[in-house]
Amino acid sequence: MTSNCALINKETLNFICKGKGVTVDFLAQKSKFSSDIIKRWLDINDKLLPTINQAKSLAVCLHIPFASLYMNSNDIPMKVIPSYKNMRTIFNMTCIDDSAINIAIIDVLTALDFLVETNKELEIPNTLYIESPLINSNDPMIWATEIRKYLGLSLDEQFMLSSSRKFYLYLRNKVENKGIFIHCFNGVSVEVARGFAIYDKKHPIIGLNADDRHPAKCFSIIHELVHIIKRESSLCNDNYSSFAALSEEIFCNAVAGELD
Repeated sequence: MTSNCALINKETLNFICKGKGVTVDFLAQKSKFSSDIIKRWLDINDKLLPTINQAKSLAVCLHIPFASLYMNSNDIPMKVIPSYKNMRTIFNMTCIDDSAINIAIIDVLTALDFLVETNKELEIPNTLYIESPLINSNDPMIWATEIRKYLGLSLDEQFMLSSSRKFYLYLRNKVENKGIFIHCFNGVSVEVARGFAIYDKKHPIIGLNADDRHPAKCFSIIHELVHIIKRESSLCNDNYSSFAALSEEIFCNAVAGELD
């Protein structure tokens, strides 16, 4: 064992990987280390340890502070990935490794916790979710009209906005004013996930893929808002297409199309 080995806690590394739903294959792909080496680092009965630089690379892949790998697992708060409807349309779904989206979801949940705790420290009131009344209709146009009323969206204001970025900021502000937390995530292809909705009575969440263009993000905000109004959590990748395979996604797209 060389002197530059990182004396990490292997039980903690396993705890983090399991809690974040991360596979060995994902770590191997992201870190460029072999799967066999990573399996040995995860094996608590194997004396092989990563070097400090290798351990830092693992921390980057897992989106955690490097120091976390030295800690006791009992001292690490781990967010639980909430249950959601997988509404994605992906060829050969069984071959998809969801490690990246699992990390992204936990990143967004952690960002919400950070905002809530920071506001408490600064004595800034946290905006609680102002729930939309249930919309008893299957007509996308009626939904679009009711959502405009709910958010206070003005066509006159919308037409005055000079760019798609300004409309994105305008729309995002309107939705966030209702107590819905919107946050962009990284490290996930838009083909794998464009957005997700996590329904919660106090702080529902809309996650947006940071790599999407502003018009697509606007579309996704409304698409995911429809899921939240329906009181459901979902993971979506076809938010910008009229050819979604699932009827529920087609409906969400139709509402977003009426509003955009």
